[in-house]
Amino acid sequence: MRISTVWWVNCLKNVFKWSAAMFDSIMGHQRQKEYFEQIVHEDRYAHAYCFEGIKGIGKFTFAKSLAKYLLCGENEALRAKFESGNHPDILVVAPTGASIKTEQIDEIHGYVHVKPYLSDMKIVIIDESALMTEQAQNKMLKLIEEPPGHAMVILIADNITRLLPTIRSRVIRIAFNPIPDKGILELIEKDNMELDHELVSIAQGSYGKYLKWSTDDVFAKGVRELYQLLCGLLMNKPEKWLPLVPVFENLKNDCDDLLDLILIWLQDVLLLKEGVSSEYLRLGAERESMIQCSKKLSIPCITKSMGAVEEAKVAIKRQQNYILVTEAMLYKIQEAVNG
Repeated sequence: MRISTVWWVNCLKNVFKWSAAMFDSIMGHQRQKEYFEQIVHEDRYAHAYCFEGIKGIGKFTFAKSLAKYLLCGENEALRAKFESGNHPDILVVAPTGASIKTEQIDEIHGYVHVKPYLSDMKIVIIDESALMTEQAQNKMLKLIEEPPGHAMVILIADNITRLLPTIRSRVIRIAFNPIPDKGILELIEKDNMELDHELVSIAQGSYGKYLKWSTDDVFAKGVRELYQLLCGLLMNKPEKWLPLVPVFENLKNDCDDLLDLILIWLQDVLLLKEGVSSEYLRLGAERESMIQCSKKLSIPCITKSMGAVEEAKVAIKRQQNYILVTEAMLYKIQEAVNG
């Protein structure tokens, strides 16, 4: 049977309309969009996925958009119910305090074993899933291994190495890459945010980080204080050691961002030490203090300090005690300064 050109054109129009509806709020992540458009088109879903990648690049937003389309399609009434948080066939789970606990996983088990109300499936999105306790992960594993036919679980993970190997091996892992600077600029314009080129350059492809760093005054004040005290420590002023500890303690919930910013600061100091013009610094606002430090510190001292920060990042990912880790990091930096 010969298929007319008009028929193909109409099919393509429908596909484009359907694709746009599925990810209408998502910018970028084209490869991931195409993957899910294909499996939706072929009606071949897996029961468990893990969206992995650095914080603030849109993994959770992508999961919500996918869930909205799967549960609501083009039905405006259902989409409105979903967007208002009243759709009964989706459950979003997030940490309570510092972790996701076994009681929350018990709730998920009870939820998915009840048949869907308005759709053909039930979807559970677990945000920051790497913060599940080991006991919670073992309970989650049972659900992933023996899911009801109508259930889909989407894990959101910034650091997938914190998940048990048995979980990692039983989910479809979808990697999300950092957003290019152009994409972040487009998001800033779309959200009518104030543009700060310096923050774009240090956000490392994370729009979530840009939003936090540009709008959280408490965090911004803490970071400025941290840079000032860190500069003092590097200038061999031991009295700057103790005030650094409460700064880290106050910003405990932002430890990953904090260590990233310290690392960027030290990288800029190293660039200055190696003779790179200050116009290429990513933290231009800290130019004066970094120039001071670059004049005093040796390259081995700077690189050892950077190594101490990298070690701290690894230790925190392994869930070691945050305060002890940061104190050990500061001690190693002071040792590097003292030679």
